[in-house]
Amino acid sequence: GEVQYSPVLFHIDFCCLLFSMLDHENKASDKEDSVREAKYFLVEVLVELIRDYPMNEYLLQIDQEREDVRTWLESILSRIVEGRLVDSLVEDAVQSERILYTPDLMKRRTKKKKKKKPT
Repeated sequence: GEVQYSPVLFHIDFCCLLFSMLDHENKASDKEDSVREAKYFLVEVLVELIRDYPMNEYLLQIDQEREDVRTWLESILSRIVEGRLVDSLVEDAVQSERILYTPDLMKRRTKKKKKKKPT
């Protein structure tokens, strides 16, 4: 059978991959503005997709280890349905080191932080 993949979930996965690539490939401070602009663009496209397909079923398809993105998505959906602004949530996603990142990257970051702590 054919697998149905929603545009919103696809774009969330796409953002998760690109956010980590942007961070990794552009560590120089002179590239911070272009990285931030790219992240804003990606999140704004995601918000437009959510506006086009505002369904709570997304939340059911996001697994437990992606709690940050699920909570963020729930907030976005709620504000869109209520006709409220989402600017602060867009900002949260762009600035966050957790929301739009893959679970495996989060695990690696946690391990690195534990190794760096002095004992």
